[in-house]
Amino acid sequence: MAHTDLNFDTKEENQREFSSIQREVQDAQETADTKAAEVIRLREEHIRQAVHGVGVEAIVRKISGLGSRFHVPWPKFPSN
Repeated sequence: MAHTDLNFDTKEENQREFSSIQREVQDAQETADTKAAEVIRLREEHIRQAVHGVGVEAIVRKISGLGSRFHVPWPKFPSN
């Protein structure tokens, strides 16, 4: 096989290919970062909607209401 038949990449070709791969990796990372940021934003929005209007008073009312539905007897301690 003659030298002219072999496919030898030049330094410039290697550099171009490497730069192309670097750009692809950067683009993929930016896409992943964008998707992760969107997931976080949607989760935060969901949490805000879930707790919208929930205040201390509402929580106290719910806790107070539990006492009327469930009777928890006081423990009996032995007398001396």
